[in-house]
Amino acid sequence: MVYIIDDDSEDLELIKTAYDETKASEDIIAFEDGRDFLNYIELKENSKKSPAYILTDLKMPALDGIQMIEIFRSNNKYNIIPVVMLSTSNLNYDIERAYKCGVNCFLTKPDTYNGWKATVDKIELWVKRWYEAHQV
Repeated sequence: MVYIIDDDSEDLELIKTAYDETKASEDIIAFEDGRDFLNYIELKENSKKSPAYILTDLKMPALDGIQMIEIFRSNNKYNIIPVVMLSTSNLNYDIERAYKCGVNCFLTKPDTYNGWKATVDKIELWVKRWYEAHQV
């Protein structure tokens, strides 16, 4: 299970299509808002099925990716779940903030569909290696 959080519906659609086309092994649940994601997680807290990883946008209205991940990581149950942050920003300030809040990987959003497919492949490989390294 992959949770994707992005307020841009076009980006969400591109990401989901790239996952379908690259035949990534995970099911996807998409959220357009960090609050919706956190509310969903709170309702599912007693569920035995945790996400394989989270893919989130940095800049979102109301609750940005940094704030959302800080809240998410405050529950020790979720400390081991890898988080990948995507953003149009490549500013050192944003990248440092992301890693400080508990993000495991920061990537700049691609600007083409082929770029999205390549990014999905990279993320899937990175997550596989992350789990192998952590023996989870």
